[in-house]
This record gives sequence, C-alpha cells and structure tokens, in this order.
Amino acid sequence: MAIVYTAENPALAALEILNAWKRYSELNGYSLYLCRIDADSTVDAVPDLAAQGLDPRDQEATRAFGDAWVESGLSVALRVPSVAAPASYNYLLNPDHPEFPEAVARELLGSFL
Repeated sequence: MAIVYTAENPALAALEILNAWKRYSELNGYSLYLCRIDADSTVDAVPDLAAQGLDPRDQEATRAFGDAWVESGLSVALRVPSVAAPASYNYLLNPDHPEFPEAVARELLGSFL
C-alpha cells in the first residue's frame, strides 16, 4: 500500500526529514510540491487517536491506525499530528483512492537531488 506523506508547510517537511535522517541511507531525491487538498476529502485523526488513547509517538500503533485508514477507503487525506513539531500537522494521502485525482491539486515547486 502506497502512502504519500506530506506536511502542512515546507519548514515542517524539512524538520520531519531531518528528524528521521538516520533511517535513510541518503537524503537526495526529494521533491517539493504545493498540494491543495479538498477539505471534504480530509479526515482529522486527532479525535480518533485521543479516543483510542494512542500516543502519536508510538510508531507501531500509529502505523496500524494509518493502515486501517487506508484499508477503509474513508478519505483521500488523513490529518495527523506531527511528533517533530507539536501543534503542527502532517497529511497522509492515499494515491490509490478513487477520488485522489479530483481531490488533490499538485504543483511541482522544485527537486532536490
């Protein structure tokens, strides 16, 4: 299952990458896109995470939560809290969702090789 991991702004995207840099053998090949996501195609995970008592820092639990979201087909996008920057949000996008092409407008701003 493919997921596109996005951030609400370029600074948060950079922080997320730097926060996880030890997991990657190299940090090249990133592209910066401006995405506009239809609000009606987005679900906010924060209430569900809180209701289930899930800690956003628990990678195993949040990965299972995200997998269940993808399998449900509930929405094109899922708004999740950033662990790297509290009070900031990332958006998980499901490119296999049938409404993805209409719900997500994207524009390439630059590539970093």
